[in-house]
Amino acid sequence: MKRLIFTALVMSLASMLPAQTGPAPTTLTYTISLDDTEALPCEQDEEPPVLFTAGASQGVGCDWSFDPSVFPVYDASGEVTVEVTITPQYVNAWMAHDCTTAFYEPQQFSMALLSGLPDWGMLTLEDGVFLEEGTNATLTGVLRNTASLDDYFEVELYWTDRLDWEGWSNQDFFTSWKHDFGLVTDEYLDWEYFLLSTDSKLIGHGAYAGSVLNLTHAPSAMAYGHQLGVLANNASEGYGLGGWFEWWGECYIDGELYSDEGHGDVMLDLTPCIRTDYLLEFTLTDACGNSAQYTHTLHESSQGIWDGTCTCHLPGCTNPEALNYDPDALASDGSCVGCLGDFDLDGVIQNDDLLTLVANFECALPTSCPTDLNGDGVTGIPDVLVLLGLIGQGCD
Repeated sequence: MKRLIFTALVMSLASMLPAQTGPAPTTLTYTISLDDTEALPCEQDEEPPVLFTAGASQGVGCDWSFDPSVFPVYDASGEVTVEVTITPQYVNAWMAHDCTTAFYEPQQFSMALLSGLPDWGMLTLEDGVFLEEGTNATLTGVLRNTASLDDYFEVELYWTDRLDWEGWSNQDFFTSWKHDFGLVTDEYLDWEYFLLSTDSKLIGHGAYAGSVLNLTHAPSAMAYGHQLGVLANNASEGYGLGGWFEWWGECYIDGELYSDEGHGDVMLDLTPCIRTDYLLEFTLTDACGNSAQYTHTLHESSQGIWDGTCTCHLPGCTNPEALNYDPDALASDGSCVGCLGDFDLDGVIQNDDLLTLVANFECALPTSCPTDLNGDGVTGIPDVLVLLGLIGQGCD
């Protein structure tokens, strides 16, 4: 059987199951004074004030707060009273959000599962990012050979035509849901169902250079979708995505063509990310009693990541060894500097750092000795060996 399975075990949050309505709405009232030198008398003024929203951003960070100056008012007589009701709305994890998964002990699998290839390596998914936007979704990342880190497949998976169970089950052809291991009861009613796009592919690098595996939806009759939700990946009890695919193309190892077609499974555990939308409902009333209503929606951008308690955490340095380590950061932004062995603070351990260590050879405490990497109080051969093991690594 020609089969490729890739899976990632990620952290799960207890809050991922129920939909959440968000905190209670907040209502603010404020007054704007306009230049009314050219204002008409009230008996001639029947035009309501105008709220300008075109300049307001649709995306905000998770530390957003309301700023009246972002929503200017025009075409009004004298003072305008503005009442705005702000309703935070939590968006479920399977709605549009950039979910950068946090991997813990990723499950590995043999290259032999890739269409009969030799059993000489293991692959694991790294840096997986699953993004759902509207009716589409994407997965990017790297399938890396853990025995040879320079050998990997670049992952580009695309899904389209998202439907809920009602839409998926009421089509003019047979459709159903799959449950290979008997874990599912009625959870499928809350799943979302996708079609895998023919634009999906795995691109080989290193020993796999020249490989391009083009993925298509399976089964071709579309009876089963790629399903997203709790228990949907058929492999674990958490939140994930599962589906079948066929692949065709050319798969090389060290320049030798091993196979040109096959099939397999997508079995992913996903970290649930919760985004907050803000619904702003405005009522404007001018000095003549003319009024108008406006609505505007703000979306939390991917620059802020919400944890399971809906606390705002911005990306930052996640390496405890770095000088600028941020214990509250949930994702790395590449800013770490000054980790173990990074003497020039450029964020990478390289030959320049080795030269610095050699130049400080035999320095000893109690004098300043930052090149003492193993903590024995002196810079010596053991520190050189530690640094050589770090060469090429970054602080993130």
